[in-house]
Amino acid sequence: MLEGILSSEASGLYLQLLREGCVGLDCPEARSPAMRELLTGGFARERYVGAPQLVPIEPARALENAALLTQQRMVAQQRSLMVAREKLDELEKVHRSGCACEGDPRREIEVLTDPATIGALSVELALGARNEVRVFETEHFRTAPDPRQVQVPPPSLVERGVRFRSLYTRAVLDHKDAGALIERAVEVGWELRVVDRLPCKAVIVDTSLALLPLDSTGMQGAALVRAPVLVDLAVTLFDRLWARGVALSPGRNQNLREAADEVDAARPDEGGPGRSGAPPGMTRTQFHVLRLLCAGLTDSAIARHLGISERTVRRHITALFDLLGADNRVAAAVTAAREGLV
Repeated sequence: MLEGILSSEASGLYLQLLREGCVGLDCPEARSPAMRELLTGGFARERYVGAPQLVPIEPARALENAALLTQQRMVAQQRSLMVAREKLDELEKVHRSGCACEGDPRREIEVLTDPATIGALSVELALGARNEVRVFETEHFRTAPDPRQVQVPPPSLVERGVRFRSLYTRAVLDHKDAGALIERAVEVGWELRVVDRLPCKAVIVDTSLALLPLDSTGMQGAALVRAPVLVDLAVTLFDRLWARGVALSPGRNQNLREAADEVDAARPDEGGPGRSGAPPGMTRTQFHVLRLLCAGLTDSAIARHLGISERTVRRHITALFDLLGADNRVAAAVTAAREGLV
């Protein structure tokens, strides 16, 4: 009846006290752990009017006492956490000094080779974040990704305002469970973007730690990096790629092909038109659309030829009109020919 407030033994003894009214100090129940719990929790008290007895405190007051004690414990725990958080930097220094001697480079870069340790550490680092978790996710899976295993940010971190961001490579979108995987990640609070390619998997926590792989999957070997200059390099790379990425949100997850198309469209190319590259100011996909448009293909034919949607084709054509200063397909083709683009 009072689960979560009293143990089952103490709850049963409190009900007995309510029914019988009192227990003598010489009774076995008076010396039991359950009775000590009632006395400490404010559910019973000693009375010395007449024969010494233990009597119950009326339920309304007893629950108020329990609520007050719970609040006091929560305040004390919160204070302890605040003190621990203030001491975190100092504790990290102690931890590092215990891992290696002063001046030992292993304090800045620690190589790990046990897959279980690497997997557990990636989760542990994220749970210890103070401000932000950044993740590189590539198509190099050791085992196929399962949407049910998406890491859920703990409510305590979310309430503190810790941000969770993940960059996916375009190839991840081709995985059969990509839709469910991304839907689940967005649902639990991750911000997601997709880019054409990434150098490797990685986990970056705040601006103090980075877990970088030594192989494609990141499970055959990894380096735990604490060196500030290297962590800053990883953070800078992530933020620059994030700015170029295409956002994935619940409304767009139903059509991951559209997101993949946008990654292609956002990717610039080298070289000039004569070498099948896009001219300055025009993406590679836009240039391909322009050449097919000038050849007289319809939107649907262009879409089939490039393997993208008609909606994406129309978006590229609108952008081409702006770039060429044209308001129709014929004018765009004339301008492209005059400028030597096709």
